[in-house]
Amino acid sequence: MLTFRLAQTEDAPELLKIYAPYVEETTISFEYVVPSREEFAGRIKNISSFYPYLVVEEEGRILGYAYAHRLAERKAYDWSAEATVYVEKEQRHNGLGRQLYEKLFALLRLQHLVTAYAAVTSSNTASIKFHEKLGFKVAGTYPETGYKFNQWLGLTWLDLKLMIPPAKPQPICPLKEVDPAKVAEILKQV
Repeated sequence: MLTFRLAQTEDAPELLKIYAPYVEETTISFEYVVPSREEFAGRIKNISSFYPYLVVEEEGRILGYAYAHRLAERKAYDWSAEATVYVEKEQRHNGLGRQLYEKLFALLRLQHLVTAYAAVTSSNTASIKFHEKLGFKVAGTYPETGYKFNQWLGLTWLDLKLMIPPAKPQPICPLKEVDPAKVAEILKQV
């Protein structure tokens, strides 16, 4: 049985096992070097201080994770976040990414966020199609933005409206200020 929960810094080693192949073997991640456990735990702690950082596990084994983080630093960007999802290679195409994202987006709505963005390597057509199936729309492409494995890579930005943009948005709130019962309900939904 699958269990969805909020990530903890102690999850860093298992999350790194999932993430490392994306760094070392693909252009999906623009990182060159797999982060250390300490650095990755710090990322979890930093992101989790405000945004959702989710894991899905089966019988105690983490199979994937998703999180959102601030899109940009200026105040006007507060109602937008960038979303990311990674699943074990063997678990791809079985709905885990979709389920993680659906729960992530439900939590972002509770925080009053309006738009989620995804940055995808332009040559990763499978990921672009995955995002489009979830309702994302291509917002634009930055050609030749990253250089990895001896090639220039474009970056495609996609956006998803989490809600109709209100004339006057509510202030966003940290996830820790959202009703814990509502968070638990979203994580338990099938």
